[in-house]
Amino acid sequence: MTCNTSPVTLTANGVGNGTILWTLPNGSTDDIAVIQTFIPGVYELTVTGTNGCMASTSAEVIDNTGTIDAEVSATLIGCNGEPALLSFTTDGQPFNIQWTGPNGFSAGTAEAYATEPGTYNLVLFTQANCTSEFTVEVSVDTDCATDCGPLIISCPVNITVQCADDFSPFSMGGFPEFRKEKKCPEIIDVGWNDVILSNCPYVIRRTFWAEAEDGAYETCVQYITLIDEVAPIFLEVPADITMACDADLDAIVTPKVWAYDECSKKDLVSTHSVAVIPGNCAGSYTIAHTWTATDQCGNTGTATWNIEVIDNVAPVLQCKIEDLELNCQKIPAPVACTATDNCDADVDVTVEESKGEYDKDGKYVITRTYTATDDCGNTTTVIQLITVGCDPEPVIDNGNGNVFSTNLSAQVWPNPFRTNGTLIVTPKENGRASVDILDMNGRNVANLFTGTVSADQPLRLEFQPTNSEGGLYIYRIILNGQEVHGKLMHQP
Repeated sequence: MTCNTSPVTLTANGVGNGTILWTLPNGSTDDIAVIQTFIPGVYELTVTGTNGCMASTSAEVIDNTGTIDAEVSATLIGCNGEPALLSFTTDGQPFNIQWTGPNGFSAGTAEAYATEPGTYNLVLFTQANCTSEFTVEVSVDTDCATDCGPLIISCPVNITVQCADDFSPFSMGGFPEFRKEKKCPEIIDVGWNDVILSNCPYVIRRTFWAEAEDGAYETCVQYITLIDEVAPIFLEVPADITMACDADLDAIVTPKVWAYDECSKKDLVSTHSVAVIPGNCAGSYTIAHTWTATDQCGNTGTATWNIEVIDNVAPVLQCKIEDLELNCQKIPAPVACTATDNCDADVDVTVEESKGEYDKDGKYVITRTYTATDDCGNTTTVIQLITVGCDPEPVIDNGNGNVFSTNLSAQVWPNPFRTNGTLIVTPKENGRASVDILDMNGRNVANLFTGTVSADQPLRLEFQPTNSEGGLYIYRIILNGQEVHGKLMHQP
């Protein structure tokens, strides 16, 4: 772009002795009478007289230095020498136009005609003498003997597809190949239609057509074979649900389920059936709703809605069970218990009993477990603890150091003894025992044994006094809290 530009002069006339104030487009102010500017926009002038009166006016400076944007085009020189048309389009209004080209070509109009191939130049001038330059190539038409041929060059091949596939022309069906020569009459309309010729398999005849602006009309045919191996589909089938065995199953509303065939695009008649599938117990089973439909090609589909009925609620024991602390001669029989259940009318109640070890105080605990079990295996368990403390049992001493009780016997051999004596202890029950030797003042002299014993398994325990003068000793045996005593005589 080249431009010849000069400043714009703005003059405030006839202001007398008043004051002048210019307001420029950029917001700045000036108080001189004459302004020279290159800035386009509106200039505001305010004059204030000596008497305080004010007057305002404005002037607009327009920028005519811009370039002109244009789109230049040229047609072909015809087969018989017809000149090419040079032209341009623009949103602006050029002040002057200048075309130049090969062999001294020159023109000053908006449209010009060229008879020689080559490069042509266009210069557009503005009023400020700014210029914009463009070029365009002019060629000779080399396709003067074009044979337009048919409107449809080729038709899509015949195909075999599954009926659920997308066999439209936009997908695997495909479109014909149409004529594209620019010199030929333009194709103004294309389309297709389908006709079903047979069922199972479906054979569709698809006819394409094309119409040109000169009235020419052509068609081609494609055959599409649809294999229907797809079962009907079902809509509005609800999700499976789970309900308790004591729920109101009669309040369940059977849903409206309908069947649809993807190939024929039609609704189908379906049949509905209900079956009860037993579970592993009376309160656990499945109610199965089944819908069945068959299309015209013999494909059958089913849909199932399952209502799973479960019993997961434990029974309730109907008895009063309390922990007890008793003497061993007063142990009561187990409590007679019954149980109720939300789904089982006949609940089994069992009682299991176990006896614990004796503690250091001679007590033991009986654990009774009451269990109610319904038909589906849900259980409720209550544990009863009975603490039993037995009175000491009588001990028989025959005067020679041998003692007998209900839970053990003890013998000393020899008795009296000279160096060491052997204490033979035979428990009659399993448990924990300790064997100690005491002097006649009750002081502990020796511990011969502390540990677990088994019924009818004798313990042979040796005692050798440290006192060489001899004397009388007492042995003390504690088994499961029961204590017995006997005498040992040391005679060196």
